Amino acid sequence: MQSGSWFLLVNPAIALTLSAAFLALRIALSQHRYLGAMSLAYLLYSIGFLTIQLFPGLFHVGANAVFVAGMLCLCAGLTGRYGMSPRWSLLAPVGLAIVISGLVFSFTKPGRGHELLFVNVMFGAMFLITAWDVRHAAWRRLADKVVLVCMVFAGLQYLPRTLLTTVGAPDGGPAFLESTYWIVTNFSGAVIALALAVSVIVAAVADLVEGTAEPSVDRSTGLHTRRSFERAMKAAESAMEPGVSHSLILVDVDRVKSINERFGHVVGDAVIANFSALLHSRTPNGAVAARLAGVEFAMLLANCNIDTAAGHAETIRQQFALTRHDILVGRSATASFGVAEWRQGQTAAATMARASKALTLAKAAGRNRVSVLRHGEAGDLLANDDAPQVTTAALRRA
Repeated sequence: MQSGSWFLLVNPAIALTLSAAFLALRIALSQHRYLGAMSLAYLLYSIGFLTIQLFPGLFHVGANAVFVAGMLCLCAGLTGRYGMSPRWSLLAPVGLAIVISGLVFSFTKPGRGHELLFVNVMFGAMFLITAWDVRHAAWRRLADKVVLVCMVFAGLQYLPRTLLTTVGAPDGGPAFLESTYWIVTNFSGAVIALALAVSVIVAAVADLVEGTAEPSVDRSTGLHTRRSFERAMKAAESAMEPGVSHSLILVDVDRVKSINERFGHVVGDAVIANFSALLHSRTPNGAVAARLAGVEFAMLLANCNIDTAAGHAETIRQQFALTRHDILVGRSATASFGVAEWRQGQTAAATMARASKALTLAKAAGRNRVSVLRHGEAGDLLANDDAPQVTTAALRRA
């Protein structure tokens, strides 16, 4: 077997093994959703290398497209570990540029070196964008510092490696698979893939050992725990950028104590469970919903303006208020919502306090309503003329 072919078999084997390892961890640690994205990323890397091995003619477009998909999954997994979403506004265009470049270079044929340089720089940029986004959240513990260092090294090595090895690289065929560039790429790719995967796995295991992430999701409701939600808030605070606003919703299910006294605690627990299920089903992609304690719930909506968040809270409020609970003998239950805007310069604790104040206003105004605190407001009940899509009138009880 030729040396280039041998390296091409090593990479898929390593990637498949790591994909299986992440999948096993995802099954064992069901609350760690980011492990599923990591598993898929390494599976796609394996497919990409095999595509080049089996179908060399698809190098420009087919393999590039698979590698881009794998990189996007990897970025989703790495940011997901810290309760964040990838910066799709940058990553998606970069990935699309890589795929389009394959088409362009396949027709113009300016030389393999130009294509390799462009593609490698773009892949390095995707690594560095993701590392930049998680830098604060990842710099809190030794295990996550190692993950961040691996990400930065992976991004930085693309350019010098490509410049040093693409001189005189053949345009394709068996000669390309035997080139210095391809042998070095496969070897360094295997080392980096292994180092990054091991660092993430060690960090996940450290979560369990330290008890900082187990459990992050309540299995009975599908909602995050208070501790998990606090980590998501800290991550969002670290990643806050100028011009970007988040929204925080706090919720109390109304008068559960009265329900307990009249119908019993089993009924009160059932009402809370019904609201938990509704909140979970109404949580948008990228948002984090949690049960903080007892009748208290929260939802963090990243990159979401306050009007959208208030409208979302109102939708949940209306649906819950209109739901007839069999366990309440056909009666309905209600919930009160406080919505606060979160911009750069505000701490997570300050935003939580403002959302709590908005919730207090909603309860003081009669419950079963949405109260909004915009950035810079002193604390008025704003869910009226300033936000006409949000009603503050309590629904009539049937």
